[in-house]
Amino acid sequence: MSRIHCIIGVIYVIKLKSIFCIQFIQRMMIMKICLTVTIDKELFKEIERLRKREKRSTFVEYLLRLGLEKYKREERNEISR
Repeated sequence: MSRIHCIIGVIYVIKLKSIFCIQFIQRMMIMKICLTVTIDKELFKEIERLRKREKRSTFVEYLLRLGLEKYKREERNEISR
């Protein structure tokens, strides 16, 4: 195989990988949203202490879900009173 064919083959493979990477990133963007939040230093330390080996983003998402569920329950209790 000539040098030109090798270079063209490598470029083709790189393009294919790029297309798959772009499609993967697009799918991930649909599934997740990036949120930046500024929090108190003590709150950050508490999150770090509690999360152990869990990824920080996963743990914070878990805490947000717990907090939202509790908020919804309390809101329903307020309405029923």
